[in-house]
Amino acid sequence: MCNRRTSEDGQLRLVRVTAKDLAQALALFEDDTSGEVARPDAEWLAHVTNGQNALALLVAFGNEPVGLVQFDLEGRLALVSVFLREASRGKGLLRPVLQAAARHLPAGIDEISALVSETNLRSMTAFSALGFNRSGPPDEDGFNDLRLRRDRLLQHSPT
Repeated sequence: MCNRRTSEDGQLRLVRVTAKDLAQALALFEDDTSGEVARPDAEWLAHVTNGQNALALLVAFGNEPVGLVQFDLEGRLALVSVFLREASRGKGLLRPVLQAAARHLPAGIDEISALVSETNLRSMTAFSALGFNRSGPPDEDGFNDLRLRRDRLLQHSPT
């Protein structure tokens, strides 16, 4: 895991969420009109800052806040949730954001999982393009468990 609170990849900057970051995290969701994303609250903040089984990172590109990445850690698996502001979607940020975020994971995490609704075609396409594969059929709620080995995510992918 990165021991620094911040990591930078070019103009991409990830900052670990701390107890003082709830207002900044909430501000990211102001322009979201999908209604599909749970907004951060005090319970969420306690969960991602407890230092045990979760990690959240605020994402900025240059000086502009663009999103949030959350990992829930279960054994050797990290379940990832990625939120990008509407203005930042479709711009090819998912790969660099996930690669930078994966560097913050603790040693021993071998695989990353993303639960994606089969109706969310944009996310299904984006995660598939990164090399994530379905681990089985969709669950009863229509979510696909897409998985990728951490080392494959961190490799430079072919174009």
